Amino acid sequence: MAIGTALGSSSALTHPCSAPASEMNLPTPASSLVPGADAAPPPPLFSGTAVQCGLAHNNVCVDAVYLSEADNAWRLGGFEHMQPSTDVTKEYIARANSFMHQSAQCPEDGVAPDANPTHARDVYAVCSLVEAVLGASPDAALALAPLGGLLTRLATGLHAPAPAARPGLAAFLGDPCFRDCLLVQVVDFLRNLTLKPPPEKEAFALALPAHLRALPARAVARVVAPRLLDRVPLGEPQLAGAVDLLLLPAGGGGVIPEAEFREFVLPHILRLLRDRGLQTRTALLRSIHGYAPLFTEQEAAEAAAEVKRGLEDSNDALVEATLGALSAFVPLVGGGLLVAERTRIFTGAAPSPSRPVRHGVGDVGPTGGPAAPATRGPASALGGIRPPDNDPAAAAERERKKARREADRAARSALMTAGSRCIVTSSSVSFCSALPAAAAANTSRMVVGTG
Repeated sequence: MAIGTALGSSSALTHPCSAPASEMNLPTPASSLVPGADAAPPPPLFSGTAVQCGLAHNNVCVDAVYLSEADNAWRLGGFEHMQPSTDVTKEYIARANSFMHQSAQCPEDGVAPDANPTHARDVYAVCSLVEAVLGASPDAALALAPLGGLLTRLATGLHAPAPAARPGLAAFLGDPCFRDCLLVQVVDFLRNLTLKPPPEKEAFALALPAHLRALPARAVARVVAPRLLDRVPLGEPQLAGAVDLLLLPAGGGGVIPEAEFREFVLPHILRLLRDRGLQTRTALLRSIHGYAPLFTEQEAAEAAAEVKRGLEDSNDALVEATLGALSAFVPLVGGGLLVAERTRIFTGAAPSPSRPVRHGVGDVGPTGGPAAPATRGPASALGGIRPPDNDPAAAAERERKKARREADRAARSALMTAGSRCIVTSSSVSFCSALPAAAAANTSRMVVGTG
């Protein structure tokens, strides 16, 4: 995204260096980052590579600066007008000015640009760029009050009428705005982390959590987080405490409010989940229960799919951490995304709380004496408990069952008193049964009483 586009929709612009370390009651950045070290040289904010190579950009302006999505850094583009300094002649400028941004055009273009220093045009355009960026907000005069001295020095030096009187950009690197800016010092240390000796890394890691809390939260989210949440810093064990401060929102123990966390940090975490570095994945899994609830449903599905890849790794420690991390996504996307085929294996058949406890003969009660007899309660599908005695429907059912039992007993008694009778055939006794007297009177066969 071009910086010019972003500035067009900005209603307030605050400079991350507007609060020097001295105004935040902090020690000098060089001594706070590395205790006992001498004042560090200013970081290379501006590079003189193009000048050293004898090239002129010729179109430095807000429309030629782009914002990097990965780390929110500014990148200079628009190189279609770059030329070797020997080719930047009066005739070339006359042809190209109709295509160049107005702020990149210098007052001497129509006079004699051939004899001007190589850097004169770009330095003048950079000063116009700074004024355009810092003046994009109606509140710039108030928000950027600490930078008033720098703006005056830039306007006096870089916008000097005579091209030969314009200094190079490196002349401003020692300005207190850059030298005393804690944010610049932190970013510069992270940028050169691999070149720092172990003692300096240890001192930086100890002081970094306090610096992250002192800096503006939005500056931490936009500028520091993309550089600290990177493969190289994540591979430094001593920085784990500072990393956790950026992987958790402010409500969960971090330093970045939830709104800025969603806007700047979550997209960066999604990109890091695609990284195959072991230290990177371990750091993300360590804090995943803190930031996973902030994902949208689509982001959670994407993140869960990447986290699930850890189950296929041969590292048992990573598999163990992955299994614990996947539980953070079950409330967001459900278990179906984590396990392809599921079926009900376990059932919850808990006994009814109203079911009484039946005691056998000789059971001991809770007080040590004989157990109290079980009381009759409501019917239960699990236990078949008899219904209460005062239920009219149950009493009627019991009477019907009692009458049926009495009828069955009477029938059996009649059979026994009737005696045994045998059906006699011509050859042998083939069948014997106990028949009632009425059945014997109605049979068509010869019935012989046996006594």
